[in-house]
Amino acid sequence: MAKTLGLSVVPDHAPSALAMAEVETLQPGQFGFVGLFDMFMSHVLQTEEDEHILLGAAVIAAAIGRQLQSQLLHGTYYPNLWVLLLAPSGAGKTTQMRQAQSLLALTMADRLLPGSSTPESLQDHLRDLTPDQLAERRKQGIPAYLGEGIIIRDEYSRHLRMMQSPTYMANAAEQLIELYDGSTVVQSTRAGGVVRISQPCLSMVAATTHARFNEVVKPELSSGGYLARHIFQELGARTRRAISMADAVAVGDRPRLGQELAELRRMCSRAIVACQWGESVSQRLLAYELFLEREKEAEARAEDMDPYYQRYPEHVIKLAMILSYASRISDGSVSAQACAITMPALLKAIQVTERSRAASRTAIEGLTASPMVREAARLVRWLQSHGGTASQRDVMRNLHWDADTARRVRQTAESRGDITPIKATNDPWELVSA
Repeated sequence: MAKTLGLSVVPDHAPSALAMAEVETLQPGQFGFVGLFDMFMSHVLQTEEDEHILLGAAVIAAAIGRQLQSQLLHGTYYPNLWVLLLAPSGAGKTTQMRQAQSLLALTMADRLLPGSSTPESLQDHLRDLTPDQLAERRKQGIPAYLGEGIIIRDEYSRHLRMMQSPTYMANAAEQLIELYDGSTVVQSTRAGGVVRISQPCLSMVAATTHARFNEVVKPELSSGGYLARHIFQELGARTRRAISMADAVAVGDRPRLGQELAELRRMCSRAIVACQWGESVSQRLLAYELFLEREKEAEARAEDMDPYYQRYPEHVIKLAMILSYASRISDGSVSAQACAITMPALLKAIQVTERSRAASRTAIEGLTASPMVREAARLVRWLQSHGGTASQRDVMRNLHWDADTARRVRQTAESRGDITPIKATNDPWELVSA
């Protein structure tokens, strides 16, 4: 794995020194908008705090676009994110995304791209415009995204299924990858013209369930680098009932979210803000890269995860940029041209990426696993959302298994150490960790 910053790793910075436990849950107001958004969403959904960082970071990414940059050894990094929420039905995926969408619609509707956009229509939305074309669009009230924006897709499985259809446009995944990577895109159109997009900065938030993800995604899509550019977020089912929006607004201070978001964009619109990486944060990032190298060597199916390991340091860089900038704006210490990456932001970025690494590994393993292993994983997720234990009758009824399937899945789950061994038919199915 190439070293991102071109520095040598200090020997004492062993992987064990990453000390993931150093980073606790977000404190109210920590990391500015991200902390406020996390607090607000935890009240709306009645979930644990620290679970909504990625969605808040994606909203900021849409607000600031390519105005925030990191010039590192292998090129320029922009803070765009592709966040994929994986969660069972009822976990609040749609509620989260609607809140993010409404904040963007109120403060910067010009950055909110149509959720049904295809690669071809995205190119048209983001393409470079001449001054006359830009003036004409403004005259007609048509948004001009000018290379930047965010897509919010409620049910991602439909998009993934369509991309893999033989009748869909060729090279769809490759075209979207170009928009993510930020290199200038030059694409011929069917009419014989040329579309040029200078340094695109496209963010995305999408959601689906584990079952639908495993149902529609083929291994070929996983191995090509498209999914590896997503940062995965698993959400558990809510154990408490969501409160009313009026109460959430009162507790979570929603108006302040809009003010913070508007201030982020205002500060970043003045000039390009360059992120500065000091020696201590650079060494910690390199230590994390070394940690990933050793983890990859120990991975049983490392070839399946190789595209993902290549992207984990990039996720950390982008998140550290966003968190540092948001916290600097909040405390008023950012200048108009520079933003120093802070150690708390980097450590939180590493922690969030480690959670994503576990989520992506689970998702990708599900694509290549045997049917019984997939069903065992489905059982575990269902038990996790129902208190960790259930009767065989409830399991069969809710997961739609017959007696023979239940027996084989139980044996698979027991052999994997997922559930405690069952000695009698009436014994409950119980997670080992429960």
